[in-house]
This record gives sequence, structure tokens and C-alpha cells, in this order.
Amino acid sequence: MINSINRSNNAYGASSYFNPLAEDMSTKGQCRVSEEELVKRIRDLAYRDAAAGKNSQYGVKFHGVGTGTPEWRKLRADYISFASPDRAGIIQKKLSQLTGGAANMRLQSNSRLEAFAILFANGTKSARKIHDPDVGGNYISFKDERGKEIAHYCTLSGWHYSDTSAESARRSEFYDMWRQFLTEAQEELEQKELEKKQLNKELLDKAFFEARA
Repeated sequence: MINSINRSNNAYGASSYFNPLAEDMSTKGQCRVSEEELVKRIRDLAYRDAAAGKNSQYGVKFHGVGTGTPEWRKLRADYISFASPDRAGIIQKKLSQLTGGAANMRLQSNSRLEAFAILFANGTKSARKIHDPDVGGNYISFKDERGKEIAHYCTLSGWHYSDTSAESARRSEFYDMWRQFLTEAQEELEQKELEKKQLNKELLDKAFFEARA
């Protein structure tokens, strides 16, 4: 997810900062481990959850909606990122073009993007002439090379993005995998508990018969 890389070198050779509020936005290359290692980490979390009797997918509630623990969300975003476009690079490139390459553009949770401060003033397009169909009165649309929107930012409501079809498929794979790992872990622990109870019963029975002998 974009904010999981506080500082990343993107395809355009620039360093950029991203909004913690946009934490579910995945971008190409964000995952620092192999897919095999990432799957292992997902499995490990599922086994930890099973042992603790919880499910990280529903670890955090926001207005009654389960959004998952931070660790679970990061694993999900990293898994999706293998199919993600280079959102970080596309956003950085667009903002650099619009602001004349403004340096150290920052997105912070309670602060406006410095580049947007250049582009907008009090929710309206600044006096600086911007002739770009992707820039409105209070928003900017970010599109890939095919012209498909991969994210947009509004000064009133912040970041919005939608999965690409490839990302949607990866998201579904993640949910299926998570449910499978959690179920397997729960069943394995239940089996171990049954075996433990059976062993204890056998030991008690043996002790009883030996005491009567």
C-alpha cells in the first residue's frame, strides 16, 4: 500500500511521500519480499489468529464495518500489489508535470499536499492557468497509459481509487487464501486438542488400572 513505503524510488526516478489515509492503495513494487515469503507470512498470521481465537480480517471496526488489523491490511495490499499499476509513479509524474516539478511533495494525514496547495486555493483552481482535462475545480484524476483512472484526489474528501481488473482478481485470491489458511489452522489446532485430550484420558485410565492392580 502506498503509505507502507514512506519514501520510495519510483519508475520516474523521484522520491515521493504518500498519505497515510490512502493506506489501501497498492502500487507496483511495494512488496519487499518474494511472493512465496509473503504467502508464508499470511499463513503465519492465520495460525497465530487461530491460536488466539480471533480473525485479523475483522480486527478493527470503523462505524461497525470490519476493516482488519494493520498487519492484515498490509499483507493484503502487498499481495494485491503484484498485479498493481505503478500508482506511485503515475501520481508523482502527474503532480510534477502540473507543478513544474515541485520538490518534496508530501501527503500527510492532517495536512494538504504541498503540490495541491500550488494547484488549488480555497477549494477552487488557482489563478495559475492549468489546461488539463484531468484537473477540475477541486480534484485531480490520475490515469494510466490507457487513459483508465487509477486514483483521484479531491480537496474535500481526499483520496479515492478503484481496483483494476487484475487487482480485483488478486484481492479475491487473497480472501480465498486467508479463509483457507485460517480454516486449516483452526482444524489443525482442534485436532491437536482432541489428541491431547485422548492422550490424557489414556494416561488416566492407565493410572487407574495400575492403582487397582
